[in-house]
Amino acid sequence: MSVGLKVRAFAAVLALSASGLLFIKSNESTENIPYLDSVGIPTVCTGHTGRVDMSRYYTDKECNELLAKDTHWAVVAVQRGVTVALYQSQFDALVDFCFQYGARACRTSTLFRLVNRGEDRLAAEQFARWKFAQGRDCSIRKNNCYGVAARNKDRRALFLSDLP
Repeated sequence: MSVGLKVRAFAAVLALSASGLLFIKSNESTENIPYLDSVGIPTVCTGHTGRVDMSRYYTDKECNELLAKDTHWAVVAVQRGVTVALYQSQFDALVDFCFQYGARACRTSTLFRLVNRGEDRLAAEQFARWKFAQGRDCSIRKNNCYGVAARNKDRRALFLSDLP
């Protein structure tokens, strides 16, 4: 949840807040040793999936640098893809969404379309639709990817937290 004055600002001028970064960190494990995530993608540090060298250890400094780069492109994706004013909590939730699913998925999503039409409550319902990983329904615990569905539920709550 955001702290302070609850005002809307255009996405192009917003930045990821400290609480938004904490939200991302709380939903990603931080591992200095590379591993395969729940869908088999090489991952290291705080959810970093690009160019992971599975044979080496990553320092805390390297992990922090990767997180800064990874959140930067997600911030840019929201700044460029959202044309309406948002509350900080909405911006943070959308950055987390892009961080998890990628810039292209954000730009082409119904979620972004609804946000840009000002239909915040309908947009928030879209988070639940992103519940599949390699054809598995992650809202079903036995499919071993329930964290995806749980994160979307938390992301929805964050997105709605400042709405009147």
